[in-house]
Amino acid sequence: MYLFGITSLLPWNFFIQANDYWMYRFRNVSAPFDPTTEDKTHLQAIFSSYLAIASKVPYVIFLLVNAYISNKLQPSKRIQWPLMAMIILFLFTTLIVFVDTDSSQTTFFAVTITIVIAINAMCGFVQGGGTGIAGSLPKKYMGYNVNGMALGGMLASVAQILSLLGNTKPEHSAFFYFTTATVFLCITFVFFRLTLRSELYNFYMSKQTSMMKKKDATTEDRKKASNWEIFKQIWVYAISIVFVFWVSLAVLPAVVVLVVSTSTEHTIWTAIKMQVHYFTSNHFTICIYSSPHALQRTSPISSTGGYLCTIVLTQGPKQVKEEHHELAGSQLALFLGIGLMLGSVTSYGLVVLL
Repeated sequence: MYLFGITSLLPWNFFIQANDYWMYRFRNVSAPFDPTTEDKTHLQAIFSSYLAIASKVPYVIFLLVNAYISNKLQPSKRIQWPLMAMIILFLFTTLIVFVDTDSSQTTFFAVTITIVIAINAMCGFVQGGGTGIAGSLPKKYMGYNVNGMALGGMLASVAQILSLLGNTKPEHSAFFYFTTATVFLCITFVFFRLTLRSELYNFYMSKQTSMMKKKDATTEDRKKASNWEIFKQIWVYAISIVFVFWVSLAVLPAVVVLVVSTSTEHTIWTAIKMQVHYFTSNHFTICIYSSPHALQRTSPISSTGGYLCTIVLTQGPKQVKEEHHELAGSQLALFLGIGLMLGSVTSYGLVVLL
């Protein structure tokens, strides 16, 4: 469950983490590369927007697909094959880091966006399936899943700090990020395969399956509970998690990243704008940024957003009958994705307004 939480955030975190790498890839090849310049090429200017759309839209769509098929297809099939696909895609992304694409930037742009779409589509299955399984287990396992999200954000931030300390080249940093993501995906795949053999997993999943079959066999209700019937029982939790992540993503990182350090010292911490990263844990969210003031300003989100997210994800699936815990968990993962998407869209409007 920790690993599912980590891998649910890795694609987005590491792709936005490697911003200098993308700017280097789409630079003006006839001039020296300057990551701080405001005179950007067309591909540099549009990449972030395309990256956000290519990440969030397929992610939400496939969270919806996962929720729809959750009671029709075994979690093992809905998770392990998408997880394998993510490993292959990240491995390919890692291998082409040092390939010279200066003469074919448009092709590289198209290939990158296609990979991002595919990875986030698969991530929708992994996130939705993992949250669904956590919802079928005792409450503490959903807590582990949420803590995994926290750890995933922290790992991404630590990776960037190490990159800054090493003053590495953009392609070397990207190679480090993508390799780290690939390794964690491989570890998650191995542990998920082991989980499928565990007594705990098989006990709860077989218990849920047998209860659904028993319900289907009765004369009172031969029809499986629809997604709408499940939603009516957890709608308060679903709307709550939408608002939690909508508000969070509306200001983080797009608005907070505009905060600049007031320090007069010129070090790597003040000269280089660090991308904001936040991760949710049981009671708080941690933000790592170049200015300590940014951390202070995001601490209301810290104490409320993380706490509310944990309550929603741990208590929401338990509001339905036991045989529908997995479906309820998958639905909450869907609404989490919707909150992320709405927050990303809103952040653009807030930046323009400011």
